[in-house]
Amino acid sequence: MDRNKAIDRIRKCLALSKSPNEHEAAAALRQAQKLMQAHGIDPDEVELSVYVSDFVDHNDYEFARRKPMIIVCVCAIMTKAFGVQVVWEASPTGKHRIRYFGKKANVLLATHAHTVVYRAVNRAWSQYLKEKPWVKGVRNARASFVHGWCSQVAEKVADLSPDEEEKEKLDRKKREHYGHDLDAAKIGTRSVYTQLQDEGAVTGRDFSINMPVGSNKKYLEDLT
Repeated sequence: MDRNKAIDRIRKCLALSKSPNEHEAAAALRQAQKLMQAHGIDPDEVELSVYVSDFVDHNDYEFARRKPMIIVCVCAIMTKAFGVQVVWEASPTGKHRIRYFGKKANVLLATHAHTVVYRAVNRAWSQYLKEKPWVKGVRNARASFVHGWCSQVAEKVADLSPDEEEKEKLDRKKREHYGHDLDAAKIGTRSVYTQLQDEGAVTGRDFSINMPVGSNKKYLEDLT
């Protein structure tokens, strides 16, 4: 049995150790302890094994310390909706890479939803420019519209942001992944136009992250 399979077995045994049947619970706990000893696995490693990471690459943006508003806003929705944490990385090609940390199902949903929402807000902005082409090229116009659009979408999702205990576990997982603590991401500040922000919010009312996605009508489910 390899180490990963042993960890899976240990997790199952620990779950059974909470059984109301005291004999079953005791036997499961003994088996978990035996497996941990045999494979040199400590309880912290078992606990952290439920957390994973996955990433989304943004090949339309060169990596820089200043974070694009559109990606910042989409990440904020994912954090709230799926209880994940985000780390900004540079991809091998020097573009922005967004890595999500969390429980496996949550990370799977977040990475998929990130792509869906990112495409949707870009479509909304493109349509807005067709209707009001004179806005094109105005500094911070896109950022203002995007901020309003994403804020409106975020209001529709339940807040599953990690609590302090969950944050600590995710921080430990990030340290395990990177081998060191991480500095806080530098987002920077931007001026926004209230009118554009409000018009973005109006457009965002028509979008929800649990609505049909694409022509195959797949749904994002289990938002909570």
